[in-house]
Amino acid sequence: MKTHLRSYFPLGYPVALSSDSEAVHGAASEAWHSWRPLFDVEPFAVDVRVTAGGSSAPRATSFSGIPSGFRFVADETNFAVGDFQRRSAILHLDEDTVRDSAYLRYHFLEAAVTQLISASHHAPIHAACVSPPGEAKPAGVLLCGDSGAGKSSLAYACARRGWTYTSDDASFLLRDAVGPPSVVGDAHRMRMRPESARMFPELSQRRATERGNGDWRFQIPCHELPIGTSPTAAIGRAVLLRRDETSPARLEPWRREAAESWFGSVFYHWAPEIAEEQRRALASLLESATIQVLTYSRYEHAIEALERSFPGTARSGGASG
Repeated sequence: MKTHLRSYFPLGYPVALSSDSEAVHGAASEAWHSWRPLFDVEPFAVDVRVTAGGSSAPRATSFSGIPSGFRFVADETNFAVGDFQRRSAILHLDEDTVRDSAYLRYHFLEAAVTQLISASHHAPIHAACVSPPGEAKPAGVLLCGDSGAGKSSLAYACARRGWTYTSDDASFLLRDAVGPPSVVGDAHRMRMRPESARMFPELSQRRATERGNGDWRFQIPCHELPIGTSPTAAIGRAVLLRRDETSPARLEPWRREAAESWFGSVFYHWAPEIAEEQRRALASLLESATIQVLTYSRYEHAIEALERSFPGTARSGGASG
């Protein structure tokens, strides 16, 4: 079968994807069709080789980092190997796995490409990102926190109120940015838990879909929402979210040592040179940004606390909590 080579721009970076499977290119288009070039860099190369057969798509993969790259392994016919120095990855998959587009995207296609791009250009940050209106730059706010802290829902609540949305739970700090520390994020879609419909009535008619990891989320194209978006943001603040139903919303200082530990847990520790570059990018961010802890129970109170700390922020709309 003839191999097709097509270009995609996940997170704004050029990726040359070769595969003899139209299903692979269909999944790539689903994932990245909204992206346009943002960064003028050497393209990444990804080759997806599909073999006949297979049983049902495996439901888990194991990840291992090697000094010059990574491996994803599901079983003997479904695995990926990436090479950071060559900016390339090879994915070996069977037909049944490729038919499961959500699984293919989550566990292999998007995972491998994100690893390649981050190894060369990013420090990954487990955080949503929004920017308040009417503020001098940099004003982007990273909303950090463990699962369930409310990153995605608070980001959406801010966006409903006139803030600019950049990402819901994954932001990528640019290691080679010129100027203030900046991130890039998937501003083309929002992913929220089904229970968020209780707080945001306009989501009640949406249908949750299963992600490749078995999790169910609303996965909403941002052009269908009444919010402003930007795929990049210059960061002025990093805020750790803590839910507390017993106290009013309040902002307090976040110790730098604690922030460094929290952010650094996802860096490429198995590749020391890359990890060091990621730590330097983080240090630059923490030197210039305000770092705080936001304790809150209701989203509208959290937004009000944030807006009070940005004196010039315009207030519009409302967020239910």
